[in-house]
Amino acid sequence: MPSRDTARRYARYLRDREFTIRPHFDIGVDTSISAERPQSKDTSRTIVIIGALGPSKGSALVYDCAKIALKTYPDLRFHIVGYTDRDAIFAELGNVSITGQYDEEDLGKILRDQAACAAWFPAVWPETFSYTLSAAFAARLMPIAFDFGAIAERIRAVNWGVLLPPEYMLNIDMLVDNLATFDVLPPPERLNTGQRYPQIVRDYYEAPAAWAGIGRWMQ
Repeated sequence: MPSRDTARRYARYLRDREFTIRPHFDIGVDTSISAERPQSKDTSRTIVIIGALGPSKGSALVYDCAKIALKTYPDLRFHIVGYTDRDAIFAELGNVSITGQYDEEDLGKILRDQAACAAWFPAVWPETFSYTLSAAFAARLMPIAFDFGAIAERIRAVNWGVLLPPEYMLNIDMLVDNLATFDVLPPPERLNTGQRYPQIVRDYYEAPAAWAGIGRWMQ
């Protein structure tokens, strides 16, 4: 299992099984171009949301938040690094921008260029790992998420980020208040962005030694 949270959920139904906790391997976001983001005189607060955004990832929640923020916090901006299931109605809002689909190798540079203060993970169900959280860690973007699932587990492990009560999903005003006013903290000096395995096929997939050549090709 990629997280302890996932293993606990499976254990409720497969009580006679034992689970191995093995986080997914580091996706290798280029941190060299993400270490320093450009300084801006703009006083607005920009929060990025990474990846393809659909219903389970919280697209409706983000839309509701952005719509309310237009009236209550005009300096709050949302930048979706990816695409959504409702791009057209997002385009009608003045505080949301969308990059569209991107190549994985460009993600570090895209995140660096946003001059954002944090990365929000608005998923409304528990994730099992989250590669996009790994990307936020690599880009040194403070993570914000609801307090459940693997994302919350990983944020707690690094002791950096904001975990919001799940009931805020039903209180959009309170959610927007928190997004607009949380304290932005610097990342810890040592931040684990993802698990590394010397040989992916052997150490991650537990494949036979004869497949070692495939493992070298994958790294």
